[in-house]
Amino acid sequence: MTLHLFDTQLVSYAINKGRDLPSLDVAISSTTAQELLLIQSPEPTRNNYYIPTSPSSLRAGRLLNIIRKASRSWPGNRRATMAMHQTDRLILNFGRDYPAVVEYSHQAVASALNRGDFGLLEHMARALEPARHRVVVRRLHFLLDHKVRCVPLGQTSCETGLHLFQAFALNFALKNNFRNSLNDILTLAVAQTSSAFLHTDDELLGRFARLHSAVPVNRVEEGISIDFTSPTVPRRTNRGTKGYVNHGWRVRTYRRAH
Repeated sequence: MTLHLFDTQLVSYAINKGRDLPSLDVAISSTTAQELLLIQSPEPTRNNYYIPTSPSSLRAGRLLNIIRKASRSWPGNRRATMAMHQTDRLILNFGRDYPAVVEYSHQAVASALNRGDFGLLEHMARALEPARHRVVVRRLHFLLDHKVRCVPLGQTSCETGLHLFQAFALNFALKNNFRNSLNDILTLAVAQTSSAFLHTDDELLGRFARLHSAVPVNRVEEGISIDFTSPTVPRRTNRGTKGYVNHGWRVRTYRRAH
């Protein structure tokens, strides 16, 4: 079955305007999940909160009980970091070009969403202030009610994302917070490595995908559809890049030891 990834903006439209998502095999990247659930922090090496890695729903239930008991007397700042060392990490180094970014909890949040673990996700989000926690709960209900699948960011999609981000940064202006542009590119990379459609309303992202990866980019009812479902040979360089490869950029993976 063909995978249809929807970006943060389109899912937010559906949630805020009470619209149903199309009756497709609807999915989101773990980057989109983190944006929707307010997991990412303004600091590039920290999260607002973390999702502990749990390979099974049984273990997740036991883990949640432990976390609930342990966190009752903890101050808010400690609750926010309680699972920091019990989750997956991807470290993106950009040399001297941009600050390093630590991508926490991508495998963990995807696993929790895909098994429908409302309890774990809702409880970890309690590290947020009440108003933001209510936003997360509303969005979480929407994702689970619509059975939206989550495709995690991993080593391969991160490495693809670095190549794409390098090409994008050399040819287009980044957003004021460079991580917002990076999030867009990482979602594009997940779509590419998953051979999926990416649905977005980001005109610039569609233009970049068409120029750099030579894939079909079509207008559809919900905005723009970027088609990575057909075999293509993505271009590593684009006009103006002069074949430049930044050797200082790399991805490192840390996994929690069980």
